[in-house]
Amino acid sequence: MVNYSFIIFRTMTKKQWYLPLLISISLGVFSSFCNSLFASDSLKIEVTFFELRIHYPSTGVQFYKDGIIYLLDSKITRESKGEYVPFGSISMYYSPLKDNKLEKQIYFLRKDPFPYPADAVSFTSDYSKIFFTHESRFRGYRDNSIRLYEANISMLKNGKSDLTKKPSELPFNSKMYSCVQPAVSPDGKFLIFASDMPGGQGGLDLYYSIFEDGNWEDPINLGKDINSTLDESFSFIDKNGNLYFSSNGHDGYGKHDIYFARLIKAYSWDKPINLGPKLNSAKDDVAFVLSRIDETQGFFASDRNVSGKQYQVFRVKMYGDIRLPGQDQPTEKESKTEIVEEGTKDIPETTVITQKTPDNTEDKPKIEETEKPVQEIIFRVQFKASPKSLGSFNVVVNGQQYKTYEYFYKGAYRYTMGEFTNLDEANKLNQECRKKDYPEAFVVAFRGSERVLDPQVFKK
Repeated sequence: MVNYSFIIFRTMTKKQWYLPLLISISLGVFSSFCNSLFASDSLKIEVTFFELRIHYPSTGVQFYKDGIIYLLDSKITRESKGEYVPFGSISMYYSPLKDNKLEKQIYFLRKDPFPYPADAVSFTSDYSKIFFTHESRFRGYRDNSIRLYEANISMLKNGKSDLTKKPSELPFNSKMYSCVQPAVSPDGKFLIFASDMPGGQGGLDLYYSIFEDGNWEDPINLGKDINSTLDESFSFIDKNGNLYFSSNGHDGYGKHDIYFARLIKAYSWDKPINLGPKLNSAKDDVAFVLSRIDETQGFFASDRNVSGKQYQVFRVKMYGDIRLPGQDQPTEKESKTEIVEEGTKDIPETTVITQKTPDNTEDKPKIEETEKPVQEIIFRVQFKASPKSLGSFNVVVNGQQYKTYEYFYKGAYRYTMGEFTNLDEANKLNQECRKKDYPEAFVVAFRGSERVLDPQVFKK
């Protein structure tokens, strides 16, 4: 899956290269894929590679006023002076965006490096409030959760910004689950975020919370039309309340695809529409955002041409209207697409973007795949989390040695011990851990290498 902000990060060659890809979809061509999903004369999407190296754990960028913010290591920035620069550190930067190019890079906040993923940041339309994802300050010891915060913000004359109010936690945060990637509505009246809180459809689900009488109300699950048994994340809300998000649980082209769901009434969204092979590839396509100033302009991130934790940023222009589907999405067919390459220079072969069609060999689970044999549930005791991999090690509880099992989830490495098919045995070890050095230990369930979040598996 993708990560804590998920969620995620990059390296580039020293050569400077630029690859614009103008991808045009005519009505006749695109209708062969989903003629009932896009009822306007045409939907045209232009995708252009955007040369910007982003630092882990960030995946993408976020619009801020007339530019964007992004996470970088200060050692590679053009701003060579400043209190955080001498030895290099992870900081949030802001740059005005003009003619598809970034202007001067400056620190986003005047007094704080703000080392949090840009794709897990959201602003109200007047940019007076900021919402962001932040690890618990007890992470790895007393608390495994990732939480949501809000703060007031103002821009100074030099382009930098300041938090005018100390960040405060949103009231529904919990040490028992994580809340990540907030997306606030332009008017600040509601918020959508991803969480693995109990009672969801499975994996990461999208929830909304309404701001009423000066308080954020209890979150409400967006329901089974939006949420699948796998992960939904990277939400964005446009000026009309429509929702964009990524999912690896709906039918698509690869792993995480980008989807659109139209707001049909207050806090109710229609079934999601896959935005097609221009935005989506056989790999992860995430962190889709649109400009508050011009919602035909946007960005997204993809690992379609890279490996590991590297993601590339792409600029998007969208023309046309995404309308409600009149019927179920037809069978996916190969669409013919005209790809125009301009100004290519010193382009490594691995960076060329080609038209993607649905690939049945991709390792993406499908909801309808029910004929595969169901693997046995295994219970383990989770006792530790770390932002960095600690490798394999052993722990001793009550004189017995246990080998640890490491897995990556929500942007952090999680560590478990024991392996039980019987829940009672796992609970017994959990109690022993809590009495000793791990007071916040808890039981987790796995099916194969995948963590199971269905609360039913913990019922005897």
